[in-house]
Amino acid sequence: MRSWHQCLMILVLATCLLAHYLTPASSQMLYLIQVRVVDQYSVDYDGVTVEVFRGELVDSGLTAKGTWTSKPLEGGGRLYDVVVFNGEEKTQTVRVASSNVYVEFTMERRSPAPILLVSDVKITPESVTVGGNFSAELNIRNVGEVKAVTAVLNLNLSYPFALVGSGTAMNIGELEAGDNCTLRCTFSIDSSARTRTYTIAYALSYSDLNDYTYMSLGEFGVVVCGIPEIQIQDITVDPTQLNPSTDGLLTIQLINVGTEVARDVTIKILNGEELLTSSIAYVGQIDRGTTKTIIFGIHVSPEADEGIRFLTINITFKDPAGKVYSLTKNYEMAVYEVQPFIPTYYYYFIGGAVAAVIGIYIALRRLGVEIW
Repeated sequence: MRSWHQCLMILVLATCLLAHYLTPASSQMLYLIQVRVVDQYSVDYDGVTVEVFRGELVDSGLTAKGTWTSKPLEGGGRLYDVVVFNGEEKTQTVRVASSNVYVEFTMERRSPAPILLVSDVKITPESVTVGGNFSAELNIRNVGEVKAVTAVLNLNLSYPFALVGSGTAMNIGELEAGDNCTLRCTFSIDSSARTRTYTIAYALSYSDLNDYTYMSLGEFGVVVCGIPEIQIQDITVDPTQLNPSTDGLLTIQLINVGTEVARDVTIKILNGEELLTSSIAYVGQIDRGTTKTIIFGIHVSPEADEGIRFLTINITFKDPAGKVYSLTKNYEMAVYEVQPFIPTYYYYFIGGAVAAVIGIYIALRRLGVEIW
């Protein structure tokens, strides 16, 4: 019995000595802190250092693509500082309670990273006109620190532009840090386009060697101009026959068949002396596709020479940039002799009739015929 009691006492003493080093089951609860690092395009980062502190460094490691999970942490209801290093330090304090904690950090960009941008756009010809074509040279430069791969430039085209001979996606491929390349494309402009400044939007998408994707957006401007073209649509004279001392109207109808507004339209008529009451008229602005009617007064001088008079109609106008255009047209205006109230050939007819009557009368008298 003594031996059995001795063994029991030894076991109790051993249990008491070990109890100090045993952790209760309730304190063995382990919690996880999950950290996710993404960029502004919601692309996961890897290779970013994550450190977890609880007064002292608890865990440290590099993120893998997706979610990085810390080692198990002891204790409940404790605060932990999760620090992410990606060229700059970002810290977020989290509370570990009775469930896993998920912490997300948004980074502006991964460093180092490729950075593609359009550094220059050259438009040829410089004056882009409605209904025509133009070429654009876009210089793409990698101003980042590492090589860009699978780079593509996508053009976001809308009316009035269309690409000629190519699609809207243009392949760049690889571009080393500090290098540049030039993309060339040709555009057409719809013939009904309005003249103004348009923008063409684009998106540069590319990756780095770790298969992280990036995108940068931008746009460049195109000034679309047109050419005003004034034509004389119709000329009428009222009355249609002019004589000395006649008053009337000379009506000229103009139309702008060009692709740009015509400004400061002016008409000047030469060689209209003794025929017109005025020889100059300021018309002003004529929009594309519209007409305007200008009326000149007619007053034929009593001393005006009879016959055909050649009037020279000169029209000048400008485009919005101030470039001057002109149009010249000759017009025949006839001045006729004033006709007597009874035409001359009527006198011959009347005279012949009177002579015939007198002849008949004389003949009948000689025959002894009494007429009255």
